[in-house]
Amino acid sequence: MRYPSFLSFAPLALALLATTTHATTVFKYLDADGVTHYTDRNPAGKHNAEILQLWGEAPEQKKTVFIEKRGTPQQPELYVINQNQAPVEVSFQLTQQDNLKPQSIPAQWVVAGKSETKIATLLPQNAGAAVKYDYQMRWQLGDPRARPTANFAYSPPVPLQAAFTISQGFDGDYSHHTPGSRFAIDIGMPIGTGIRAARGGEVVSVQDTHGEGGDSTSFRAQTNSMYVLHEDGTFGVYAHLRKGSALVRVGQRIRAGQLLAQSGNTGYSTGPHLHFAVLHNAGLKWESIPFLLASPYGVVKPQKGMAITGMPLEQVAAREQ
Repeated sequence: MRYPSFLSFAPLALALLATTTHATTVFKYLDADGVTHYTDRNPAGKHNAEILQLWGEAPEQKKTVFIEKRGTPQQPELYVINQNQAPVEVSFQLTQQDNLKPQSIPAQWVVAGKSETKIATLLPQNAGAAVKYDYQMRWQLGDPRARPTANFAYSPPVPLQAAFTISQGFDGDYSHHTPGSRFAIDIGMPIGTGIRAARGGEVVSVQDTHGEGGDSTSFRAQTNSMYVLHEDGTFGVYAHLRKGSALVRVGQRIRAGQLLAQSGNTGYSTGPHLHFAVLHNAGLKWESIPFLLASPYGVVKPQKGMAITGMPLEQVAAREQ
């Protein structure tokens, strides 16, 4: 399981979702104002476009972080728009400057959820000539300044009625060997099992429209998942969910133990299971972090082969007060 990491090019902010690695076709062209555009849509004869093969990430269908140009053609103002519920870290750099007065523009920004930030007002050296510029922008969900709560014990994200076995633990040989998945666990369970929140927070992403899965990396982009922003700035990710099973929506506040969705077998998966991890933004990239689980027998480190069961809601509520 890989996690969303984002990259954008100007002036059309092309957001890239790190769900699978393959060649993406990108069209590069100049508009009438001399501004360079990068887009995944063919301009279809309106402009002479250069076709690029971008080896990286599949394009996200909806842009949620992008640069918006305001002001005038002679004095453009650049704003970062963040439409996510969660804060994002943004890296911005002017890569071309023609007829611009020199100015210092910070390279890194943190933009709060559902907000915008003005990056710069570009001023011409020669007021009678056109301003030409190009830029590159990258962004990552989460605030890199956030500090995870030490020794926090997460509630097992499973129902009360039965025990479920951890089929792959930290540093698992099969697929838990990247920064974003190193400290993740896979919990084997039948399709349709109720998934409960391991920690309270705010739902910031829900994907449950995919219905396919299999033992091939080509299925990565078909992973249904849910991301929850915790109080300490970390994110809980619940992956391989059943199509159409989400019980919560983006922007909703949830409590630990609350039902979120049903388990499934979507995306890159060898069989029905839940993939759970705690992520944080480690500077324009996801990193998973070790976590502990609460149990009726005390706090434990999750390990392969361990059987876990959900905790009664009254115990969950008492722990989080």
